[in-house]
Amino acid sequence: MARRPRLLLLDAGAVFGALEHQAWQALVNGYELVIPKIVLAEIQFYVSRETGKRIEIDTQAWIDAGDVVAYEATATELADTLRLINRPDGPEIHEGEAEALTYLRLKVDPADTGVAFVSADGAAIQATALLDLSHTAKCLEDVLAAVGYTKPLAPRYRREFVERHVREGFARGLRR
Repeated sequence: MARRPRLLLLDAGAVFGALEHQAWQALVNGYELVIPKIVLAEIQFYVSRETGKRIEIDTQAWIDAGDVVAYEATATELADTLRLINRPDGPEIHEGEAEALTYLRLKVDPADTGVAFVSADGAAIQATALLDLSHTAKCLEDVLAAVGYTKPLAPRYRREFVERHVREGFARGLRR
């Protein structure tokens, strides 16, 4: 079996977006997926766009099937990442996003262009700029398009959203 081509770090918003748009399997088939353990613990269900019904999520089944790799940062690693990001004028990010950024900061070669941090949270995207990791910030729309999914997505999943928040992150970094 061929190795999937890229590594995607997903936050809860990106996972929900893929599930709600019935694009989850396209991500699983097209990418190596790493999801922070904090995020996996948070995502228990989503609401189907077609039926409006609540659909339970079995994240352990994803891990057991090899669809997802769970990443867990130590408390010290997570605290270090949060310390680098959280300033009075900095973005406030959730711990799950901080855990994904910790993975990027500690486990990924900064020159690796095959790694993507996919988030639907503007503050988390801004944090990539503060950590000199903005080249990893990608939108769900682009990573799905690369594996053949081309249906329109909500604005928070599009390139313009990511680009705007990367610029805002750089602007915050310049005020240090």
